[in-house]
Amino acid sequence: MGTINWDVFGSFASATATFTGAGVALYIANLWRKQKGSEVSSDISTKIYFKLDTIILKIEKLDASIYVFMDDFCQKNQLNISDFRIGFIDIMDDSNYIKSLINIIITYKNNTLLKQKMDDYDKNVSDLFEFIDSLDLLFEDWDISDVVLRENFLKELHEIIKDLNTSITSIKESLLPYIYHKY
Repeated sequence: MGTINWDVFGSFASATATFTGAGVALYIANLWRKQKGSEVSSDISTKIYFKLDTIILKIEKLDASIYVFMDDFCQKNQLNISDFRIGFIDIMDDSNYIKSLINIIITYKNNTLLKQKMDDYDKNVSDLFEFIDSLDLLFEDWDISDVVLRENFLKELHEIIKDLNTSITSIKESLLPYIYHKY
């Protein structure tokens, strides 16, 4: 039987320990990086989620104020849509903030479904903007006694708001896995 060359064995054991230690350190570093990325995604998603709740409340306030606006217009025959515009500008500011945060998640996680939902949301916000922006023209030629026109106006506004709320709900549902670290 042969003899063991302890020098070779010692060098091999030393190299194995070095590479094993480095491998474990690399594994732990990758695990930590993934966990930290998950925490960041969760924090961002939570901020977006609650900001979307705020937008829903602002939309509801805008929707409720339309009736006051309509009554004022019918009684005074004068147009004052500044409250609408201020409320909408606030919604736009929140939407831009949300978009910047969602783009971080879309880029980091390469989530095309979330991008599509955000595109739908952007389209719905744009529809609301165009509708509010067109109020001056609409009321310029409005016949106060035209109840059908008033009902169509309210129906169109409610449809836009319904679509916007649907897109917000869809985004919120897509954020839940990120919030709960399931993605």
